[in-house]
Amino acid sequence: MLFTKALNYIKKTVSSEKEWKIYPTLVYDHVTVTTPKKSSTYFVEIINEDGETLLHDNFKGETKIYFNKWGKGVFQLIVKHDEGEIKSKILVYPRFENV
Repeated sequence: MLFTKALNYIKKTVSSEKEWKIYPTLVYDHVTVTTPKKSSTYFVEIINEDGETLLHDNFKGETKIYFNKWGKGVFQLIVKHDEGEIKSKILVYPRFENV
């Protein structure tokens, strides 16, 4: 009984995390956040290397977040949803033209 409860908890936790996706993490333009359902709502916070909060807003469904307006660097993207939160490091590099 205890084993079954633990297994069900693990399945629920793992499957819900796998349905949330943040990609790519190496970008020059934007990052896409996909959700398990089109109706899923969530909160996004983006923090730069200096600890400044650049974005804090609510979103619904799949969303593209444009990083090119903040220049190159390493950013932390935090997605908070009903089941928890996901943290991801995003590396933004300059777009090379005429290469």
